[in-house]
Amino acid sequence: MAERQSQHRKDRRWIFAVYVALLLLVVPWYWPANDASLAFGFPVWALATLAAVFATSVFTAWVYLTQSDDPDD
Repeated sequence: MAERQSQHRKDRRWIFAVYVALLLLVVPWYWPANDASLAFGFPVWALATLAAVFATSVFTAWVYLTQSDDPDD
């Protein structure tokens, strides 16, 4: 039983990796400091952050709806 739960946790490590990648995209540390470009009246870095937050929300919903908590499946 414990071995099966350990295997189940290892199968979900990719989810953690995706969350780390999305977190790196949410924080605009990669954006040039002196960039003043605008799109639709908003700074482009802010729109990129909003897109990453939206992607994080979609991914969270997908994980919740598709990943089973039942270790017997």
